Amino acid sequence: MAMLSSRFGRLLPLLFLLCLSRLVLAHPMGNFSVNHYSRITVESDRIRVRYFIDLAEIPTYQELQQANIPTTGVDASSAEVIRYIAARGAELGHGLMLDVDGKPIPLHLISSAVIFPPGAGGLPTMKMGFVYEAAYSSTLLTPTNMDRLHVNLHYSDNNYPGHSGWKEIIAFASAGSLLHSSVPPTDRSGELSNYPTDLVTSPPQDLEASLVRG
Repeated sequence: MAMLSSRFGRLLPLLFLLCLSRLVLAHPMGNFSVNHYSRITVESDRIRVRYFIDLAEIPTYQELQQANIPTTGVDASSAEVIRYIAARGAELGHGLMLDVDGKPIPLHLISSAVIFPPGAGGLPTMKMGFVYEAAYSSTLLTPTNMDRLHVNLHYSDNNYPGHSGWKEIIAFASAGSLLHSSVPPTDRSGELSNYPTDLVTSPPQDLEASLVRG
């Protein structure tokens, strides 16, 4: 209880600042939002996931505090931030589940980046971007069947459970075609850079996708 009171006490000045400037530069999805975006590309021999997490002011403040990174004047190009984002990319990758024909396939982090757009009350928001890849098992693909094989895929994003926000997944095939997809091939938010105002109150809530590549 004492720890909870201490954490709430540290958030009070932050909440006060956010209320004062709520209409100025507040995150369009709300100061508490955690926003997800996955772009799945199915290639001939691998699956690529372009993944973004856009944190509003309060979750950014909390995340930076936990990492012991100053919340004012944060430098995205500093060695400290670069190391932290790479580590977060590895951690968040464990929360992305990919099954190919019912078999779990690990996603490997290829690259990571971060920006800190300004938010309400002079506080930053944080948008992390990652690229992951997963190669098909050699037992599934051979040179003779690579172009003909039907592959069933299931993807789920289990990061930041319980947080409200925009949750979008799109998928398309750069080789072959998608015979079935539970998610669209085009996005609506420009990779979380332009939230449509008509969907802000009822944003997409996609955290899973089922695909069949032909």
